[in-house]
Amino acid sequence: MTSSPVITCSLPREDDVDEVVVNFTSPQTYKTETVYCHVDADGNKRITDYPESDNQEQLEAWGVTDYDHAVALGMRRLRYLRNTGVTYEIRTELNGLNCQFNDLVGLMLDENLSNITGRITGISGQTITTDIELPEGDSEGIVYISRKDGSYGEYTFYRYDSHTLCLDTRPDLEWDSEFGKSLEYPLFAIGELRVCWVTAVKPESGNRCSLKLINYSEDIFKDNIKEKYQ
Repeated sequence: MTSSPVITCSLPREDDVDEVVVNFTSPQTYKTETVYCHVDADGNKRITDYPESDNQEQLEAWGVTDYDHAVALGMRRLRYLRNTGVTYEIRTELNGLNCQFNDLVGLMLDENLSNITGRITGISGQTITTDIELPEGDSEGIVYISRKDGSYGEYTFYRYDSHTLCLDTRPDLEWDSEFGKSLEYPLFAIGELRVCWVTAVKPESGNRCSLKLINYSEDIFKDNIKEKYQ
């Protein structure tokens, strides 16, 4: 990131959607049937065949001919609306163009003073050298290391000295003589990683790129249909 992110938190409102109406096709009658998806006070799904709220969102489930699939779609949409209330706007150099819509990315925010980010200036086997000093308090933990394509690897480390980490496995990144020249040094991060969805990627002038992200929540997929194995 070339600057601090702009973070927007959406507070709950009285007119927030609390009912998703799913229209799907009955395989018996070939007519449209409707299910109404809600979340109860304990956060569990609750399905009715009648409306209970004026704060609805309609979901036309074209091609869906199964009740359980209709419910899963409706609950996924409802949980998405309920659980993605934080938006991040960030600016990067051109490496932001490695992202595409709906990618999952790890966001390391500078508001957490215990987070450590920097560049890797050398790799030798399972040992990496960093360009910034590593505090003695971070003697071991998880480190995230960027690859050339913008993705990252996750490794367990222990601190060897103020600029050296020893990893549990050899990083899946070969040292390139062009690092620090035509290629940016690999990046590393230690600390609290927030997983986010990419919702927009926009190139800008001056070799810059802006991205919009929303917070990711595993709860969105809580009601997915589980595969049945024989």
